[in-house]
Amino acid sequence: MLKKNLLLLLSVFTLLPTLSAQHKAREVQASFSQGSGNALQLEIDGLEAGEVEKLWSKFLKDYDGKPKKVKKGDELMADDVTIKRMSNNTVDIYSLASKRGDDGALFTVWFDLGGAYLSSSMHPDGFPEARQMMDRFALL
Repeated sequence: MLKKNLLLLLSVFTLLPTLSAQHKAREVQASFSQGSGNALQLEIDGLEAGEVEKLWSKFLKDYDGKPKKVKKGDELMADDVTIKRMSNNTVDIYSLASKRGDDGALFTVWFDLGGAYLSSSMHPDGFPEARQMMDRFALL
């Protein structure tokens, strides 16, 4: 019995870093219909791009965000979203889910603060909230 429990515990500790790494948003510079800007990106396994977009739209309802398709673009945009711990002003959130591999999606989100896209270097106070927001979304 002790041997089984020890083996189970060892397996959990071995897999834990792998599982958490899949759900960590990383900061990237990415292009979209508005040009190029700093963004946060997630690699999501087991969901297609369309499914990720639907989940994101539902997730943003908690922030009173209503994403709509951008004209002449592939991404969604939620206009004037209030995220107090990120910015005193409203935030425009652009998101793009694209196919990744056979069974996964690459999900990129730009937080437009009105003149600049959220970044860890320029917005050290608001950036942690964006990363936590993305990490919470990844756990859905």
